[in-house]
Amino acid sequence: AWGRLFVARPLLAMLKKFLGRAEAPLGEPLPRGPKPLPLVGNLSALKAGLHASLPGLVAKHGGIFTLEVPAGLAAVPLVYFGGPTVVLADPALLEELFRRPDDFSKRLFKHSALRWGAQGKGIFTTDDDEDIHGSAFRVLAPSFSLKSLQSYFGAIQSGIATLMGILSQAAESREAVDVHPLMSQYMFDTFGLIGFGKDFQSLTQKCPLLDSFEGMMKNLGRLSKRNTNVGKVGKGLFSGDLHAFRRKHHKAWVGIEQLLEWKRTSIKMGEAPACPVTGSATSQSSSCPVMKDMCARLVSEPDPLTGQLLPEELMHANATTLLIAGHDTTSTAMTMLLYHIATNPDVEEKLHREVRDVVGERELTWDLVSKLPYTSQVIKESLRLFSPVPEIYKTSPPDRATRLGPYHIPPGTTFCVSQWGIHYNPQVYDDPEKFDPDRWAEDKAGGRSSYAWLPFSSGERACIGLNLSLLEQRVMLAEVVRKFYLRLDPQTNLRVRQPLFLNPQGIHVRLTPRRSSPAPPPDLRDPQLVSMACLDPALAESRSSLDSTPSDTSGLRGKRVVVLYGSNMGTCEDFAEQVLENDKRMGFEGVKAPLDALASSAPPALPRGDEGVVVIVTSTYNGRPPDNAKAFDAWLSCPSAESVLQGVRFAVFGCGNSQWSATYLGFAKRIQDALEHAGGEALTVMGEGDMDCGKVEHAFARWNLTRRIAILHSYDIPVPPTLAETLYPRLPAVNAMVWHGHVSKDMSDGYRRSVMQGTSTVSKMLQDSDAWFGALRQNTELLKGDASRSTRHIEFALPAGRAYIAGDHLG
Repeated sequence: AWGRLFVARPLLAMLKKFLGRAEAPLGEPLPRGPKPLPLVGNLSALKAGLHASLPGLVAKHGGIFTLEVPAGLAAVPLVYFGGPTVVLADPALLEELFRRPDDFSKRLFKHSALRWGAQGKGIFTTDDDEDIHGSAFRVLAPSFSLKSLQSYFGAIQSGIATLMGILSQAAESREAVDVHPLMSQYMFDTFGLIGFGKDFQSLTQKCPLLDSFEGMMKNLGRLSKRNTNVGKVGKGLFSGDLHAFRRKHHKAWVGIEQLLEWKRTSIKMGEAPACPVTGSATSQSSSCPVMKDMCARLVSEPDPLTGQLLPEELMHANATTLLIAGHDTTSTAMTMLLYHIATNPDVEEKLHREVRDVVGERELTWDLVSKLPYTSQVIKESLRLFSPVPEIYKTSPPDRATRLGPYHIPPGTTFCVSQWGIHYNPQVYDDPEKFDPDRWAEDKAGGRSSYAWLPFSSGERACIGLNLSLLEQRVMLAEVVRKFYLRLDPQTNLRVRQPLFLNPQGIHVRLTPRRSSPAPPPDLRDPQLVSMACLDPALAESRSSLDSTPSDTSGLRGKRVVVLYGSNMGTCEDFAEQVLENDKRMGFEGVKAPLDALASSAPPALPRGDEGVVVIVTSTYNGRPPDNAKAFDAWLSCPSAESVLQGVRFAVFGCGNSQWSATYLGFAKRIQDALEHAGGEALTVMGEGDMDCGKVEHAFARWNLTRRIAILHSYDIPVPPTLAETLYPRLPAVNAMVWHGHVSKDMSDGYRRSVMQGTSTVSKMLQDSDAWFGALRQNTELLKGDASRSTRHIEFALPAGRAYIAGDHLG
């Protein structure tokens, strides 16, 4: 098989190219990369491995160029379809590539050695043209919804508690911590709870399943030192790594099979095992974070499209993929995250200040995690410098030429999308080698293409676990940094191998405990810094006032609400259910249905005008609709759609991820435009829920409140007085003194001080801002003769113990 795949195919491809009939080019020829040598291609330029070599080649040859990669250096057979291999690290061209999934798709994994290894036909190693990928995705997608992520938080905290205990022991004994093995154990335990409802306890004892996986990765890592398949096979046979890999692979296969059988038995017997986090029976505890784990979905949930359970082979392959990819990539990301913190004390201190100010010594909760923007910036920057998945592959149509940007793309061209090449591209990032989280501040990141940061890929095949991984990293980083100082130990010798994903070894960190700091007082003024348990005070009061509905809503009785949703993972369906419950409490009669119901043979009747309202809540995937809204999307462009939508009162809420700005909320915006074009009446502006900032629930709550108030207005129902007060807060009381004909310097120093002191006592704004008074010594106008402008020289004396720093406000 190795010979057929890596020798016969390239020869057949060359023969096909030689005998094939020339076609007229569709654009400019592809830029050439480094000059290849006979037989070995560009091996000499790639000796350090693709991930380490491509950034330098991108800096030299630009964001797109051809490259001849020796068979065995990449994870897939790059020339399988006979076209050239092209390195792509240009954000503009990447945006076009990802927005054309019908032309540029994942096609090569079914022909790769990875399909013969541990993961088999898992969700990661299946191609776009294989139905088995869609089946697995539809079954597993709800496990990564916002509601599911919230339910996993307890399992994440459980693992963190054990991890922090180990780190505390290392700090007390002044021993350096070998970071990657520890992070691997922590993530294996955490993902065991989240994905399988099982605590592997690898942090505290040996875990045979983890040992088998890590042994396989070590065998593959040693083989990865050889850049050709012949070299890999020869070294594997000589060293015994191939035999050891097969033995450990069999042990891992048996371990996964036992895990699946344990889960099947539990489900069939109706058993309710104790929740590994709360300790209570799952049937009795709705708070158990692992009640509906991913493994349970694999073995018991049918594909919603076909109604069939996944075949046994796919259950096993996807269980393996979840365990390997779910723990390995994130543990690598965490390892490098701690490495970057330990080598950048200024970043560590800024990060600690944020965690101290927001969390203090309180328990880190789901709500608080979303209030750590700098923490998220640090994680983004760490993933930019060290993406665990260094490259992905897309292939153009094997049977026809096409075009990308200005370039002619021959049939069967394979694109090596190099995350490392993009992330280190000097045309995209200033000083790309520097660890600089500030480059992700809103004012700096806003003008950068969303396709310049791709650690989780993009488009329809973006990593299904993106938001889960980011959540796990935020929690770990916040907990570690608020408890310890981190410094790199001298014995550190960073070595990177790529058995499957990048694997950093040899990083050792020393930890020093921080002094405890008091918990910060909750900031009740900022609606963006709120607990979702109560939202912010004003919003919570508004919701409470509206839910109690003291107004006469009898005018809404008999009115209808039709709530339509589009959702793959379940988040928007949950929001739609909230909408329906809210409106029923207001007096509406209502139904909820997927958007595709409107395109079915028996669509729900939409209310028009005063008959009621239509509410649409939908997600967007790379600008495209979710699975249960694809028929609706096609129907929306039909002439009949306009007549159905004409005259409806509507409100639309869209969920998306602003990391992919080009297609952000694209589907929801199309719905909004279609309804407006059909003459519908918008109750309020379209709501926007951004998964990237972690405040989707808050955005939905605000939009839903605004929508319900708009309903009251549209039916001439008075808004409850208590609600009106929270919506339109009273202006602050201001004390003013007028001394006609005089200026402030005419007041005695003693009286001036008493006035100022009294102002600070009654002004909550000054109290909350920690304002203080300085005595004015000089205030001189520097511009003479120009009444339209003013530049002044100001001097004031500072009270004892006070200092003025740049950025302080004067008033």
